[in-house]
Amino acid sequence: FKAGVDLVSLDVSVRDATGQFLTGLTSEDFLVLEDGRPQHISFVVRSGALPLRAVLLIDRSSSMHGAKLERAVQAAELFARWLAPRDQLGIIAFNQQVAQVHAFHTDPARVPSALASVTAMGSTSLYDALLVAANDLVRARADAPSETREALIVLSDGEDTASLVGFEEVLAVMRRSGALVYTVSFRESAKGEWLGASWPLLALARDTGARALGVPSLDALPALYAEIDAEVRHLYRIGFV
Repeated sequence: FKAGVDLVSLDVSVRDATGQFLTGLTSEDFLVLEDGRPQHISFVVRSGALPLRAVLLIDRSSSMHGAKLERAVQAAELFARWLAPRDQLGIIAFNQQVAQVHAFHTDPARVPSALASVTAMGSTSLYDALLVAANDLVRARADAPSETREALIVLSDGEDTASLVGFEEVLAVMRRSGALVYTVSFRESAKGEWLGASWPLLALARDTGARALGVPSLDALPALYAEIDAEVRHLYRIGFV
């Protein structure tokens, strides 16, 4: 007979009635229920205490040509400027192929020059790119085992058309990864109307505890990245057995 104990961790953001993030909360301020039963909270890591390990995934398929890709590159450059000294950033660009543009250990000041080579062409292998990002996170944990908060920020304007793996396989991997998958959709109709995120992007965000965001205009993209950056830095990590 064997008995096991699992430590479950939850990443939680807390806002007040005006939408501002609340800081300084302790275990006494939280209630965790499992199957309707209150659980003893083993620890609470305060908001903003963990360094961030983030991966930006940028769609560079042909439909991203022009202003869309330009805005995506600008937003990625801004995100790199917001990094704290202990943070790490990886950038992956994908069409029918997946390319690592910027590695975790590389100086963030080199992001603009790395992104200068990203051009739009070809089809979309979003699911393959997510698997590559998940593998990068696994390797980074082995190289730097200290606790971090991990987030993937996926920017795409369409459906996957070229991946070698299916959505369900990728969704299962991302659920197990422990990373938050924020999805940002540039999707628009044939008439040029901005649409919300597609179902796969919604499911990836929902099942990993993050959010799916639709872009209301190209100029709004930097503000959306700023919103994601603020949220991941104001998360509490709550643990119970």
